[in-house]
Amino acid sequence: GRDLPVRFRLLLARSVTAPIPWLVHQGAIRSCETLAGLVPQISSSALSLSYEDPALRELYQRLYLAFSKRRSLLLLNYQKQVQFKELPWVAAIQSVARPGDKAQIQHTLSAVFLSAIRAFPQTILPNPLVRQLSSLDGDLPLVEELAIDIFMGSFSPKFRKAAQIAARVLEGSLYQTYYAIDPKDVLELKDDNDFSDYCRGRAGVARYTGRYEFQGITVQARIIEQEQIVTTHNLAVLMDSANLRDTLSAEAMDLAVKTYRWILPLACRALHRNESKLCAYAWRQMVFLLSLVDRSRVLKEFLPQARETLEAMKDRGFVARFTPALNGLEAACRGESVEKGASGRVVLGWTVERHWLLPQV
Repeated sequence: GRDLPVRFRLLLARSVTAPIPWLVHQGAIRSCETLAGLVPQISSSALSLSYEDPALRELYQRLYLAFSKRRSLLLLNYQKQVQFKELPWVAAIQSVARPGDKAQIQHTLSAVFLSAIRAFPQTILPNPLVRQLSSLDGDLPLVEELAIDIFMGSFSPKFRKAAQIAARVLEGSLYQTYYAIDPKDVLELKDDNDFSDYCRGRAGVARYTGRYEFQGITVQARIIEQEQIVTTHNLAVLMDSANLRDTLSAEAMDLAVKTYRWILPLACRALHRNESKLCAYAWRQMVFLLSLVDRSRVLKEFLPQARETLEAMKDRGFVARFTPALNGLEAACRGESVEKGASGRVVLGWTVERHWLLPQV
């Protein structure tokens, strides 16, 4: 007649075949990275529908699941590891595949993306999940989080494509006002060098000369962060391709509040750069979500509640440090430049000096 211990219930939940939202609710999925590990089971099933023969369908699923377990690496000079479809035995069975069920694949892609953004709105899509979504629709310009230490100073074509989709989808939005993105500038970028120079300019770094020179971790990171800002790190691309704007708009306020409540305690106890970076990445996700809500609602509903929550915190030094973040968001809601305001700041993860969100030492 007694309830099972929590740890035992969590172990049981991990062995259950159930919808992702149920597994999240039960605590079996506690991070976007854990979710990414389960997605191959879903995507392999959707992709295997290209085969009429049940035996080939099962073979494809098993090959896909086995391949998804390999360790993925980011390589220098934009090289790639061997891709799944390049395996000889996979290429052999693909010769008898029929065109995939686009509706089913689209449904799967939408369901996975929505599960991630609903459960973990504060987390950027991790690379394993990005790769799984790319396997469902190889035409989408989905971008990985680049490793700072092996970043070669420029970007492959899909980054510019993703940025231009985001510029079109978010034209005139709070997101573009907050981060000072002129969509015309992005849409006029003609090649990958233009895009690299654009991100470098936003980061305050010299133009790309075509010859890579390591300029330090902070410089590399600032360029990559600007790329993530301009591309929205896949949010705009996925929302647009899956026609999810109305769905996300209806939930955006609640998800933004959830993200803000995740940011505050982390920012309050942050002592190191990695913690301030996570706060900035989550803040960017939050600004994207708020861009799907009418600005008047952000001003009248979100910001007063956000300020009240902040003021209730005991660490008055943190309250003073964090207030400029909300001031900057409010300025953007009013259509004003955040950078030109005296009391507001744009929340970025990487700064030249010690991050202003961190306590001074």
